[in-house]
Amino acid sequence: MITEPDWIAKPGPEDLSRAYPMLALNLQIRGKAIITCNVDAFGKLKLCRVEAETPPGLGFGAAALSMAAAFQIRPQSLNGKFVEGGEVTIPLRFLPAPEEEPARPPVSSPRRLELARKLLAFSSGPDTTAAQVEDLAVQLDTAKTAIPSFGQMATALRQSYPPRAAEAREAGAGLLAATFSEKELAALVRYFSGADGAALLAAENRNPALMKKINDGLAEIARIAARDYLCDVAGCITPGANSLPELPADRGGFIAAPEWSQQPTRRVINQFRPPVSESLQIGGVARLTCVVGLIGAMEQCDVVSEAPRGVGFAAGARSLASYYRLNPSQVTQGAAGRRVAIDIAFEASTHKPPDPLPVFKARSEHALALARELLTVQDSRQGTQAALRALLDDQRKQALASGLNPADFEVLRLALDRGADVAMRQGDELTAAYLTTVLSDQQLKGLTQFWRGPVGTAWKAKSPEVIAKSAVNNAQYGRLMLVDAGAAFCKVSDCDGKSMAAHAADGQVTPANPAPSTRNP
Repeated sequence: MITEPDWIAKPGPEDLSRAYPMLALNLQIRGKAIITCNVDAFGKLKLCRVEAETPPGLGFGAAALSMAAAFQIRPQSLNGKFVEGGEVTIPLRFLPAPEEEPARPPVSSPRRLELARKLLAFSSGPDTTAAQVEDLAVQLDTAKTAIPSFGQMATALRQSYPPRAAEAREAGAGLLAATFSEKELAALVRYFSGADGAALLAAENRNPALMKKINDGLAEIARIAARDYLCDVAGCITPGANSLPELPADRGGFIAAPEWSQQPTRRVINQFRPPVSESLQIGGVARLTCVVGLIGAMEQCDVVSEAPRGVGFAAGARSLASYYRLNPSQVTQGAAGRRVAIDIAFEASTHKPPDPLPVFKARSEHALALARELLTVQDSRQGTQAALRALLDDQRKQALASGLNPADFEVLRLALDRGADVAMRQGDELTAAYLTTVLSDQQLKGLTQFWRGPVGTAWKAKSPEVIAKSAVNNAQYGRLMLVDAGAAFCKVSDCDGKSMAAHAADGQVTPANPAPSTRNP
């Protein structure tokens, strides 16, 4: 057993971040795993096994195994030849990213806050987030027969949601109170308490399942449009096609047919798939050229081409270089010091497509024209676009950390703007037809008149900023809810590995804690 290994290569913070088990990351649960591996003559690890992991059932052991290829001990030599190096035990800790509390809105008068709370109660509609939390809790409850700790997670989720949801609502009320005057808030409350305003709210909240179906369908339209725009700009590839330029036949100094004794598995490659490709379901490929080191490791690697460009596949490929090792037989035949080309393909992620959008038959062309006029005057697109841009700004730091440069991020922003615009145009036509089925001509005219009036105009001018800030706040409170759930779970579970002390001997090397994960739950 090697008790004081001399590491010449270890996983970096990004490796640990990328390998973080998704369920544990989504629930902000920290964990630990211990693996034991044999060490070959070149200092690489083989025949690894999980000695212990905690909390059990969350995948920390498998995550630790997926990083074994990134370790390398300085080889031991005897009479000028490398020799097998025995066994080494490695503990690894997984820590989620810390989450900051959202900024509090400015303090407003009690009367304005009271009116803002009433207005928010009118416009909130069904609590879809609560339904999503409950769906996840039910799934965890269903799986607790196989993994008992999942039942504890379900309980923690249900307990952590209400207080954070209340904080999010109060923050939203604070933003409204800080943005609108008392007179404007009172007028908005009066309007939505009246017949026309109540009719509009009833139309929007009448059938939550139908509204969810519409929103899911429009989100899919936005994703496809954004992907198509990005692919036009960046040059997406057809899955399975060889989209990179052919390597020249005469490649002086290059190894023509490399044989790998070690290369990353598909699971590991997918861990380094850029977040943009995950959300837009784009596959890609990148080509590395590296110098072969004395013991077969890849050194001085450069990305020479990628497709599509600027999505982040180059950064993912560069991070995977440490997972490749040339066959020792080629190394001993003079491969050290020569260059080798490595093409790394990233599969496109997939998901079940949503149900088709419903079709509504307008009750008359006149009513449809009135509904279209209402939506044009109401101009809710400004708020939606402001929220999208604010959420993108909230994710900008993470996107750049995942390998995007600022110029690429702006291309992504344009793509998402384009996708949102396409979806909103289709959504407006769908909504117009739907409104004719639930509102009378008189109600449609009354609503249009309100949005043209001084209070409606003030709302259109000021609400985009409130909607944008609320979108970011709600996302932050959602993440804090998961942090709270993970903390509650860890109070009754061994997330810090105290029960694993017997597996760790003095002198063993623990890689540095991972950087906060850039993967978005």
